[in-house]
Amino acid sequence: ARDRDAMARTAFVDAGAEGVRKRRVEVKPFFNDACANQNSPMRVNHVTKQQFKQVVRAHVARELGDEEMSAVADRFGDDDGFVNFVSFSACVDPKEELYHPYRRSLQ
Repeated sequence: ARDRDAMARTAFVDAGAEGVRKRRVEVKPFFNDACANQNSPMRVNHVTKQQFKQVVRAHVARELGDEEMSAVADRFGDDDGFVNFVSFSACVDPKEELYHPYRRSLQ
């Protein structure tokens, strides 16, 4: 059961990354907004589990069920009930291509 949960979380992260890539939107700024909310606990690079679920539902995976959403939140969460949105964003946001000033001349 544990392996199945891990595979499901990995599949979601991969699917979320694909969805974010297709829509050409980064999710980290949405989490930054939630993190900066004055009603938020104001923990650096973390949001509450509820905030995490709201952002993911609104901007990453609308079709995700509650059980799957909790599994993903747990993967990036800590024992205090907070979710590290920077780690999650690093997995789903598009990767920037490294700039190489001489690449064109080398090809």
